[in-house]
Amino acid sequence: MGYIGLPTAVIAAKSGVKVIGVDINPDIIETLNRGEIQNSTESLV
Repeated sequence: MGYIGLPTAVIAAKSGVKVIGVDINPDIIETLNRGEIQNSTESLV
C-alpha cells in the first residue's frame, strides 16, 4: 500500500468509501490483517 496509499485508504474508509488495499509483501499484509500498522519510519532513524 505504501507510505501514501495506506493513510489515504484509511481516510477514505473512515469517510464511508469502500476500500480494497493490495500489497505484495506478506509481512505487511499479515500486520494489517491484525489491525496494526507497520512502523515504516524505523529505518529512517
